[in-house]
Amino acid sequence: KSIRFYIWMAVLAVIVALLFLFPVDLKINAPMTIEPLEKFTIKRTGTSDLQMIWFKGGLEQKTTSRIFQLSIADFAILDIEPSLTPGTQVDSGDLLLKVSSDFFNSQLEQTQAEIDKALAEYELLLSDPKAAELAKAKAALEEARLKQINIENEYQRAKKMYEKNLISEEEWEIFKTQRSVTNKQTEIAKSEYDLLREGPKAEELLKQDAEIDRLRAKARYLKEQIEACTIRSPFDGKATLFGQPGEIISVAKNSTVEVRVRIPEDQVDILEVSQDVYARVAGFPRASFQTELTKVIASSHRMDGKNYFVAVGLLSNPSGLLKDGMTGYAKIICGKTSPMGILSRKFVRFFRVEFWSWW
Repeated sequence: KSIRFYIWMAVLAVIVALLFLFPVDLKINAPMTIEPLEKFTIKRTGTSDLQMIWFKGGLEQKTTSRIFQLSIADFAILDIEPSLTPGTQVDSGDLLLKVSSDFFNSQLEQTQAEIDKALAEYELLLSDPKAAELAKAKAALEEARLKQINIENEYQRAKKMYEKNLISEEEWEIFKTQRSVTNKQTEIAKSEYDLLREGPKAEELLKQDAEIDRLRAKARYLKEQIEACTIRSPFDGKATLFGQPGEIISVAKNSTVEVRVRIPEDQVDILEVSQDVYARVAGFPRASFQTELTKVIASSHRMDGKNYFVAVGLLSNPSGLLKDGMTGYAKIICGKTSPMGILSRKFVRFFRVEFWSWW
């Protein structure tokens, strides 16, 4: 009987020794998702706004947002045309999206016509009027005025039909454009005729020079606006869609991906940068991936009534095996401890936090 007692005591001592002295891995087991290292998304946030969101992951973890406002009263026809389809390989600088409108294009055409008119007037100021040229200019002016009268009549009829919803918005814009072009042509013809009747004056030449410079500056501005309506990729990647509301097109850099692990708040105290991370995804259960923590995001996220912190690790993905949004589980190795150390963590937290708050 005494021998059995000593045997059980020895077994108990061994168990206690193992609980306190045997080293085991202190691990955090938590769900994780795969995210691209960089992503650039273009989406509509309203009837007249485009938003560009550029996320840079890794150590920087920076998000840049830019909004284009398209709510210009003179916009008549607005086309938003993605240049790529999901799955296409994209190089830095490739065209992603083009926003085209007849507003800037028509303004540029009108300005160019005004430049041509101003240049013609300048040349006429330098030349001597001749009888044949005067007769030709007068005939051109009369022809332009007759055309202007016809177009004006058509415009007034179209206006009444448009007010009664008998013609479409596009047809109405065509009549407006025709009227504007005809009026400009008549003005040009009249200016040419008037200039031929007068001799050149020094102050008029200076004034005309200033007008040409103003119109050229306006044309440069309009060209810049048209160029700004073309959105290009800021990095190499692949065209994709992330399923965000209003999303038009996105680009993701998947050669390196982020492993984003959702850490419960009660395990943040053992997290450190450079700890080893082992991950598996549901899509490839036979494959295992290893990396290390590069960053722990300082702010928490609330989900299912609990606070979580996000730990980030970078994982090389040259073959593109890991896709955006894949889910799985990760194990973060946080050092060594004893089995009793693991068991005691919950008790220590209870007595040091909750039980302490009762008093």
